Amino acid sequence: MILFLKKYALDNYLLLLRIWFGSLLIYHGFSMSEKDTVYIVCHWILNSVLSPQITFYLAAVIEWVCAVSLIAGLFSRFYCGVIGFFMLFAMVLFFIFHTINLDGGSLALTRYFFWFSILFIFFGPGIWSVDRFMADRSTS
Repeated sequence: MILFLKKYALDNYLLLLRIWFGSLLIYHGFSMSEKDTVYIVCHWILNSVLSPQITFYLAAVIEWVCAVSLIAGLFSRFYCGVIGFFMLFAMVLFFIFHTINLDGGSLALTRYFFWFSILFIFFGPGIWSVDRFMADRSTS
């Protein structure tokens, strides 16, 4: 058992991080507040097109889809790229253009989401993922 934990240490760590990060995204998607970074960016982009209620649901769906796919490890690099794009776009709007307002907690959460997304884009979901299972099945 110890050898198994040592042999797959990074993959076990990535699995735990995927579950933690995905559950944080799910919880954040359920909160549906005006401090939600994905909502702020969607509202800023689609302000004249969609009502705020529809924008809330759109932001929640984006976070839930990204979270569930990240937990499962299904297309996780793509969905982490989506979350990372939203977080980077929000930080650019906040720091450079000063068009949106983020309080301290939202800014910290935005930075965490961005850096964890970058981590999964570079390292991938690990071997304990649906992506790896599908790749193994297609090569055999």
